Amino acid sequence: MDKQECISQLEDLKKHCMDWSPEPPWDKDVEALDMAIAILKETAPEVPVQEQLGKIVLHVDGKELAKLAVNEINKLQKKSSIHLVI
Repeated sequence: MDKQECISQLEDLKKHCMDWSPEPPWDKDVEALDMAIAILKETAPEVPVQEQLGKIVLHVDGKELAKLAVNEINKLQKKSSIHLVI
């Protein structure tokens, strides 16, 4: 059940409670349902979960390629006045 279906179900339940009687004990149930519905409506909309893509790691001679690249850049920076911020 998603959030909108839950809200709809609670609204139906509220209507059912109101049909029974506007007096105790149903009045407290209606009040609680009103609060629950309001809270659900205030929350952020549901966002579909995105598929997690696999991580690809390239290795050269047993060393991770990205680390090799960063190390080489650091060596070059020490010899140069150019600085790269990653």
